[in-house]
Amino acid sequence: MRPMMKEREIRIIENALLGRKQTRLNILEWGCGGSTAHFPKVLSRHGIDHRWLSIEHDKDWFLSVSEDLKDEKNVDLFLIEALGGNPRDPACRMDEYVSFPSTLERKFDMILVDGRKRRRCLLEAKHLLAPGGVVFLHDAHRRRYHCALAVYPDSLFLTRDLWRGTNEAPPWGAKMRNWALSVIRLRLGKLREK
Repeated sequence: MRPMMKEREIRIIENALLGRKQTRLNILEWGCGGSTAHFPKVLSRHGIDHRWLSIEHDKDWFLSVSEDLKDEKNVDLFLIEALGGNPRDPACRMDEYVSFPSTLERKFDMILVDGRKRRRCLLEAKHLLAPGGVVFLHDAHRRRYHCALAVYPDSLFLTRDLWRGTNEAPPWGAKMRNWALSVIRLRLGKLREK
């Protein structure tokens, strides 16, 4: 099972994971799938101690991914179904899905937001990042997510579809460069769509 991302985005996340200096990586992912199967195996191949926690709302998809990961000892999958509504409906709050990681009382070195309620997950992720931690948002070109990006002092569109943020403020010059690069990447993406 491969991540449903472009090859360049996969490489960016792999490089971010492999470049971490912690003795043990704690990773959180909202929305399990190909990334849950792929990235922990990359870490294991490189001998990096890690714990990958993934949260999913869709029971059938959860069971499919669980089957693919039955031999992966460093991955914890949690099923938190949306009760009382369709998870694709904006009115369906999914509070437990969003807030579950905060009940674990731990910080994460990397967070991947690639499931439901991405805006709310991004806002929650800010409080769950360990010092020096990074959050990635997949499908970041969708404008409805952009209001949540502003809570991160360091914010950069790495590609049209992949954004990364941190809680550490970059120097003023780097912040301006990140802003300019993000605008360029988003505008180039729009031009390619036409």
